[in-house]
Amino acid sequence: MSKPSNYQLPYTITPEILNRVAAISEAIGRPSMAVDNLQQTRDTT
Repeated sequence: MSKPSNYQLPYTITPEILNRVAAISEAIGRPSMAVDNLQQTRDTT
């Protein structure tokens, strides 16, 4: 196992950042789920 690095990130991950990332991920996921559902519907008919 390698020893831990002393590298310090140039930013802090805050709850606000995590909430924004989650909101973006959810917004991106909705259209892709709709496309997947549409493709499955076409494949089964």
